[in-house]
Amino acid sequence: MNARTIAWVVLAAVGVGCASTADGTVGLGDAGRDVPPGVNPNGQDPFRPVDGGPILVDGGSDTGTWELPDASVFDQRYGYLYVGSYLNAGTEGAYASAEFRLIPRPEDPRCTYVSAANWDVISCDEDGEAPRDTHPQPFPQAGPITVRGGTEGVSLNPNRNGQYAYFYEQRPVFRGPARVELRAVGTAGVPAFTLSLDVPAPLVLRAPVITRGVPLAVSASEDLTVAWAPSDARSIYVSLAATGERSGQRHSVRVIAEFPGAAGMGVIPRRALREVVSLSSIMSVNFSAAPQNLATQRVGPWPVQVTTAGLGVSTEATLR
Repeated sequence: MNARTIAWVVLAAVGVGCASTADGTVGLGDAGRDVPPGVNPNGQDPFRPVDGGPILVDGGSDTGTWELPDASVFDQRYGYLYVGSYLNAGTEGAYASAEFRLIPRPEDPRCTYVSAANWDVISCDEDGEAPRDTHPQPFPQAGPITVRGGTEGVSLNPNRNGQYAYFYEQRPVFRGPARVELRAVGTAGVPAFTLSLDVPAPLVLRAPVITRGVPLAVSASEDLTVAWAPSDARSIYVSLAATGERSGQRHSVRVIAEFPGAAGMGVIPRRALREVVSLSSIMSVNFSAAPQNLATQRVGPWPVQVTTAGLGVSTEATLR
């Protein structure tokens, strides 16, 4: 598994991780409504509005000055847990990771983000310098975390800096449908916890049709329709990623979208694909889709974002 593949796995696991900008163009035919920066319309998790329903903000008719308690402003702690399957060069692998942070990850100045409805476009200058993580060390940690329910027991262990080594094996350890249990012994920084999570069943993709050994042809002048057998996963995570050049610099563009698993289909509008075809000398294009369950759970004072990913599909693609 190369570094780029691991990077995409981690990106999917933790979401985009940066502020999005609503492009204000819902009237041009997107399926859904524009999403204001920093607002999650489903009111549950820090992801796209796959559940529907707006956030109702209390205090709209209150009088006087609205003040936030200090804790809600300065307490930015957050935990991230991920367990799942994925494909690498046609072979199923297993991945698990954990991280606890007191402050968010730094935004990447090499990238720009545009969001509308349930899709995002992430455009990055690959020749730029990555941001330095200024998180104070050691990181908070919950001690060893065991993952049970797969074909073998898995343990995630923190190092001296409190950062967890990820688990990666090129074999189907977490093939769904399955229930896995994550159990941490706890420390003074993060209390003990036991979480039971469902790994979705493998995705059965109906469209676009993928032929083994043949790159998938994607037209940037047409909407990209994705269809699947209805899934018990909360969402289907779809990605079209390309690398190439822009203004003589190495550049990447990634279009991602999430759709409700039970819907059986979703559409990425053609205008979301325009940024991809703006690349010159395109070196590689990849299409992937995977079922995911996303949730936020409370561990003592810690909100913890939990992702379980079922086996999806991944293939090389071409743009036309």
